[in-house]
Amino acid sequence: MPPMVGFLERARRPQAVAVTIVAVCALLAAYALVQMAGTKTGTAIALLTTVGPAAIYAALVAPVTFPFSFYLALTPFDNILDIGQFGTLTRLLGILSGAALLFFMLSSKRFREPPRATALWLLLFLWMASSIFWALDVTTAEGLLLISLQLFGLYLVTSMLTLSLPQLRIAAFGAAAGGVASALYGLWMYASGEGMFKQRLFVHTDTSSINPDHFGASLLLPIAICLIALLWSRSMLLRAGSLIGLCAMIATVALTGSRGAELGLAFMLAYLIWRDRHRVWIACASVFAAIIVMAVAGPTSLARWSMAAQTGGAGRASIWSTGLEAFKENWLFGAGYGSFPFAYDHAFISTFQPDNAHWHRASHNIFLGAGVELGIIGLALLLLAWWGQFRLLAHIPETDPRFPLRLALEGALVGLFVCGLFADIMIEKYLWLAFMLVVLTHNTVRDGIYARTATQISVEGPSRSSAVSASSGA
Repeated sequence: MPPMVGFLERARRPQAVAVTIVAVCALLAAYALVQMAGTKTGTAIALLTTVGPAAIYAALVAPVTFPFSFYLALTPFDNILDIGQFGTLTRLLGILSGAALLFFMLSSKRFREPPRATALWLLLFLWMASSIFWALDVTTAEGLLLISLQLFGLYLVTSMLTLSLPQLRIAAFGAAAGGVASALYGLWMYASGEGMFKQRLFVHTDTSSINPDHFGASLLLPIAICLIALLWSRSMLLRAGSLIGLCAMIATVALTGSRGAELGLAFMLAYLIWRDRHRVWIACASVFAAIIVMAVAGPTSLARWSMAAQTGGAGRASIWSTGLEAFKENWLFGAGYGSFPFAYDHAFISTFQPDNAHWHRASHNIFLGAGVELGIIGLALLLLAWWGQFRLLAHIPETDPRFPLRLALEGALVGLFVCGLFADIMIEKYLWLAFMLVVLTHNTVRDGIYARTATQISVEGPSRSSAVSASSGA
C-alpha cells in the first residue's frame, strides 16, 4: 500500500468511528422517543444518547465547564433535585466533577501540591473519623462522615488543580448564575403564591423543600460575585446582568426571612466597604439593599427581628445554653461526630431553659457543635482551618487581575462565617463551593506568578536567570 493511501486510511478511521457512534446514538434516541413516548425511561434514554456523547467529550477536555460549573450552578437547588435512592442530582454531578477533574489533572499534568489550609481540613476530617470509636450514636456519625468525605474529596481534588484565568472566570460565572437562577425561581414561587409558608419563602417540589435559612445563606457567594462584577467589570452587558441578579437575590434573601443570612449579608457588605476602593458605591448598594428588603418584606422582617429577643432567636438561646452544658461534659474529646443531639438530650434535663426548645436539637452554631462533638481539639482545628482558608488569598495584590474575585470570596467567607453562628452549615455544599473557589483562585494566582518568572528568564536571557533563581530561593 502506498504511504499516502495508508495515511488517508488512518485519517478516515476516527471519522468512521465518530459517524458510527453518532448514527447509533441517533437510532437509540429515535427508538426511545417513538417506542417509549411519555415515559421517564424514554426521555432519559433520548437525553443520554443525544447529549451524552457531547457531555462526555466536554468532561474529558474541559471539565471545569462541564460538569464542574454545572455542579456550582445547581448547588442552590440541591435539596429539591432528588433523583431517588442515589440522593440528589448535585451529588451525582459532584462525583462526576471529581472524577473528571482528577482525570484531567493526571492526563494534562496540571496538578500541584495542595496549600497548607488543605492539611488543616484533612486533620479535622481525620479527627472526625476517629471520633466514631467513642461516638454516642455510631450510625449517625457514619452517615455524616460519608457526606463529609464526598465534600472534602471534591475540595481535595480542586486544591491540587491549576486553572487558567478564563477557566477560573467560568467557574465563578457558574456559581453566580446558579444563585441568580435560584433567586428568580424563588421569586416566581412567591409571585404564584406557592412558596410562602408562615410568611417565609420555602422553595419546594411535591416531595422536598429547601430550608429558608440555608437557601438565604447559599445566595451570599453569588451576591458577592455579582456585586464585584458590577463594580469592577468594563462590560455594560455584564454590569446590567449583575445588577438584575443582585436585585433578585437580595429580594429573595428578604423573603426567606433568614435573620442569619441577613446578618451575613450585612457583615459581608461591611467587609467590602472596608476593603474595596469602591466603598462609596458599596455603601450606596447597601442602602439600596435595605430599601429592597423593606419594600419586599418590610413588615415581616421587622416583626421577625422584634420577636428575636422574645423567642430567644427561635429557641437558639436555650439550645446554646444547653449546648454549653453538654460541652462541659465532653470538652476534651467530644461526644463523637454527629452526636450533638444526643449530648444535648443528656444535658437537657439538668439545664434551665427560659424558652423550651424541646429534645434532640441541632446545635445551630458550627463552633458550639464542633466543641460538643469533637472537643477542644476539634474546635481548635476547625477555627484554624477557617482562618487558613480565609488567608489563602492574602498575597494577591490589587494589581492582579484576580484581585476583584479575591474581594468577593473573602467577603463571602465573612458572611458565611456569620451564618455559621446561627445554623449548621459545615456539611452544606454551598459552603464548600466557596472553599473550592478560594483554593482554585489561590492556585491560579500561583500559576500567574510562575508564568511571569519564566517570562522574565526568557526575556532577560541566561545571564539573568541565575539572579532570578537566587532571588526566588531567598
